[in-house]
Amino acid sequence: MKLAAARERAKDALGLVRHGIDPAEERERRVEAEVARRVEGFTFELLAKQFMEAHVKKLRSEYEVKRSFDQYLLPQFGKTKARELRRAAVREYLDNMAKTRPVMANRCLAYIRKMYNWALSKDLVEFNPVTGIPRPGTERQRDRVLS
Repeated sequence: MKLAAARERAKDALGLVRHGIDPAEERERRVEAEVARRVEGFTFELLAKQFMEAHVKKLRSEYEVKRSFDQYLLPQFGKTKARELRRAAVREYLDNMAKTRPVMANRCLAYIRKMYNWALSKDLVEFNPVTGIPRPGTERQRDRVLS
């Protein structure tokens, strides 16, 4: 920061103090307002994109996770606001999926759960809508025999 800019900021801070406003509290309030504004229009699709960039890129299963989001989750929940995703909607979708693809329904539930837990740790959402939802499908172990 240049000296002239620093002096200007100091002058602004002193002006706030003269009016009885704490500059640190004012800065904190502006930051909170900016975060609230950003989060307000935050869709499931944007959350998934950030999750892919920050977390999934590090995984060996990156391709499978990305494919599951692209094929199953984003078409269903992509335009929903991340804060407004409802537990009942997720449960209904996964229960319907479990009728024909039980293992994929379990994987999709796990991916949504992981994404929302990640978002909670980054303060992007306030709650995880899939907490406590049981696995919708039953997985059967197969016997594999080599001849």
